[in-house]
Amino acid sequence: MHVLGVIHGERVRAGVFGDVVEARGHHLEEWSLAWGKPLPRPLDAYGCVLVFGGSMHADQEDEHSWLREEDALIRRLLELETPLLGVCLGGQLLAKAADAWVGPASRPEIGWFPLELTDEAADDPLFAEQPRTFDAFQWHYHAFDLP
Repeated sequence: MHVLGVIHGERVRAGVFGDVVEARGHHLEEWSLAWGKPLPRPLDAYGCVLVFGGSMHADQEDEHSWLREEDALIRRLLELETPLLGVCLGGQLLAKAADAWVGPASRPEIGWFPLELTDEAADDPLFAEQPRTFDAFQWHYHAFDLP
């Protein structure tokens, strides 16, 4: 399967996610709208898409005009029912494209914080094997509602 990794900077890459994709025998292609290059293959050729983090926020379209195009891309992926995972900024962008609230957090979260999975995670192929609660490193100034 071809997996698209949407990245937002040279130092914000697929990392351990890419290692898992490759270990499972799939092919990861990293790509960024900021590069000004077309997708390596048609959008519907990807079995899933991972949208990663970056230093910008989902509402900074005036500073990063390509975010408008990325919003349209994610909306199209939602229409196609392509499996998507948003990490950090990617979560913000996915929530925004699904018309959920995205904006400044009441306070920044920087450091290790406890997370608790929702009941829906029990049936999710990505989260079902995870413990119900665990600590995760976070570094963000924005938050979002679940779509």
